[in-house]
Amino acid sequence: MVVSSTGGAVAGSLITGQQIKNGSVTGKDIKDQSLKTGDLSAETVASLHGQTGATGAPGLSALQVVHTTKTGIAVGANGNVRIDCPAGTVLLSADAEWVYRTEAIQIGRPSANLAAAFAFYDNTGGSANEQVTVTALCAKVAA
Repeated sequence: MVVSSTGGAVAGSLITGQQIKNGSVTGKDIKDQSLKTGDLSAETVASLHGQTGATGAPGLSALQVVHTTKTGIAVGANGNVRIDCPAGTVLLSADAEWVYRTEAIQIGRPSANLAAAFAFYDNTGGSANEQVTVTALCAKVAA
C-alpha cells in the first residue's frame, strides 16, 4: 500500500504565474490586505486616491505672548494692570502673578474689548515696591 500526502504549501510553491491562465484569478482568490502598493502598477496606485475633502475651518494665526509689569506698588495699594493684545489679534488667555507674594490675582476681561484684560490687585499686608506681571496669549482668529 502506498500513501501519498501533499500539503498546500508544496502545491503553492510549485505553481508559477506562467501556469495561471490570464484573467482566472479574481479578488475573491486574493487574501485580504496581502497586496501592497509595490504589487500594483503605478496607474492603479494613482487611481486609488479619493477626492479632496472640504476645506476645514480656519484656525489661529499670529500667535503671540505679550508681557507687561507694573512696578513700585506700595503696601496697602490696590488697583489694576491693563494688558492689550496687538492690533488685529484677540486675547485667548491671560495670567497675572506677584513677583514677591503668592496670593492670587483676579483677571477680568471687558466684554466690549476682546483684545484687553485687567489684573486686579490688592497689596494689603504685602511688601513695599511689589510688582505684578501680566502675561497674555493673543492671536488672529479667523471668522
